Amino acid sequence: YEWIDKKYGHRCSINNGYWGARNYMVMDALGYFYLLKEGGDRLPNDTSELFKDIESIRKREVELDQSVPQNTSESKNSLLSDNDVETFMKSKHWIRFNDKIFRKFANLNLKSNEILKLFIETSRVEFILAFPVRLKLGDKEIRERPYLMRMFSRFFEFGYIERPRESDGVVRKREYFVTFNTILGELFIHNLKMKNYDWVRVDLYSLPASAQIFFRKFIVNNNLPSIPINLETIVQKLNLVDGNKRNLENTIIANVFDPLKMQGFISSYEKTDGLQGTKFIIRRKFGKKDGN
Repeated sequence: YEWIDKKYGHRCSINNGYWGARNYMVMDALGYFYLLKEGGDRLPNDTSELFKDIESIRKREVELDQSVPQNTSESKNSLLSDNDVETFMKSKHWIRFNDKIFRKFANLNLKSNEILKLFIETSRVEFILAFPVRLKLGDKEIRERPYLMRMFSRFFEFGYIERPRESDGVVRKREYFVTFNTILGELFIHNLKMKNYDWVRVDLYSLPASAQIFFRKFIVNNNLPSIPINLETIVQKLNLVDGNKRNLENTIIANVFDPLKMQGFISSYEKTDGLQGTKFIIRRKFGKKDGN
């Protein structure tokens, strides 16, 4: 799937899979685990960086492309031996965790095989993006600038150790080792170290997928109490495909606005007609429910 970034005119692509609400959840978890590891089991107080400017990112992308054999059809993720674990732990940016920790983070009753499938699917997806990078300009000023990726990249690679039950040998637990050894992974880590992230409540993950995506696209980084959004924009961002306008509106209300309102992520919504057709106005009341 390809599209043109409206802000920068850069050709963007997604390859080798689909990216949805559960994939975002995986990246939330990995980012949080990485921050805890960097801060010594707590969030780091100070900012740091991997890249100083756009040119340093460009050089790193070329370096990684030349050092790693390109294979866009298969994932390198696999069951690890002891030597493999040592290799992961020698990489620059890595984390380790198990099913129990991930399950606690997501607050979802996921089986070990379901968690493994989530990580396999998320790690296989490749992107070319206009990636927003938080960079230092001088001693104090920090500004977001786009890095226009030239090559496909995954977010991470991972391996795992299985913990079978002694009674029957059935695998019930797995321990994961994740390394951010790609240009997209390093950009992700760089932004984390520069504190370029937003917090979400854990109950977001229990909402319908469309509601989760809507929250990420329109609400999480928006501090306005009232947010007007055109129906056409919602349809585009949520990848909805239904030629019937009434059906689209009913789907958005049932699968997006009602769940968000019921869970307290928005306080109300209303449909109205604007210059560009139907639009919805989302309202929020900031309080304890919005403290993440």
